[in-house]
Amino acid sequence: MSSSSSPSPNAKHSSSRRGRSPSPSRRHPATASRSNSAFPSCMSTALTVALLALLLHQALVVQDGPLARFLGIPSPARALTNDHAVSGLLAVQEQLVSATNELHEQVAHLASQIQDLTKAQATPPVSRDDMMKPPHRFTMEHFLSHFGVDPIHHLVIDPDVQRYIATHDVTTDKSFTDNPDEMTKRVRKYGAWIERGTAIDQRFYVAYTDDLRGFGLFATSPIRKGAVLGVYAGVLTNRSHTTDYEWSYPSEIRDEAGNTMDLGIDAKDRGNWFRFANDGDQDHLNAEVQYVPYRNVWHAIYVATKAIPVDGEVLVSYGNGYWSSRPKLDIHGKPINPPSVVVEGNDASALPEADHEVQDEVGGPTGNMVSEITAA
Repeated sequence: MSSSSSPSPNAKHSSSRRGRSPSPSRRHPATASRSNSAFPSCMSTALTVALLALLLHQALVVQDGPLARFLGIPSPARALTNDHAVSGLLAVQEQLVSATNELHEQVAHLASQIQDLTKAQATPPVSRDDMMKPPHRFTMEHFLSHFGVDPIHHLVIDPDVQRYIATHDVTTDKSFTDNPDEMTKRVRKYGAWIERGTAIDQRFYVAYTDDLRGFGLFATSPIRKGAVLGVYAGVLTNRSHTTDYEWSYPSEIRDEAGNTMDLGIDAKDRGNWFRFANDGDQDHLNAEVQYVPYRNVWHAIYVATKAIPVDGEVLVSYGNGYWSSRPKLDIHGKPINPPSVVVEGNDASALPEADHEVQDEVGGPTGNMVSEITAA
């Protein structure tokens, strides 16, 4: 009898796959990771922290990092670069200012040349002989064509002395401190006349008088005593070639070298009606000049001291300072009132105070005429 033994479960399981020997089965990846999760998780966290630290270092410690720029954190390197850029811009600005000043000087020079050419090419519509024959009457529209004078209606300051005038305080001048109340009153009284100028003033005309005085200023309508005639227009400068048409300027202003500048309001080449007002003797004077410290600049204002009739000539006193260096002749050409004090040049200030400041009906010290106001 044959005996047979029943197979064990293990033997049955191992022969269940035909033709293959048993082999170990692979585990699922998830199962493997769960079995070893502690160490890799720590490494990942450490790497993440290191990466963030590196980024923060680059952003914050590195002063010009991308995050620093994004957050607007200042960088010394950028600040240094900005300072250098600002210095460069300031240097360029200085060069531009210098170039602009040079350009302005060139423009002013060209304007002067154009003005000289215009005067040279201007042809008078009437002859010189006809100009001297009455009843020729000239207005400011004829100034350039007949007299070679550029008509202006206000005081003009020479650019070369502009900075000295602007930085000087006229209230410190002797002419102001001697009588500040009177000067303040003059500003209120004559300020509007200075602003307006003489552009619309038709109360005057210029005509030939005689061979000694040349042309003079006359009234087209009656002018009452005390009336304001107008402001003396000219160029405030220290470069006058002649003082024949110049009123002295009351301020004593010094240049960089400490020298007192010889300033005056010159109307030889640029002026208005009053450059033609002649000097008269004491009995026939009907106008005076009063200095007015308006807006930190002295202006010369003409005021009537007597009534002036129609066709009456406007006559002012030039002062002894003017005639101290010039012969004063009567209508017959003979010298009159020879100066008792000899003054070198045109320094009227060397004369006694009473000789070159006159008190009259209108009141206040009058101007000292360094120049005659007639046309040759």
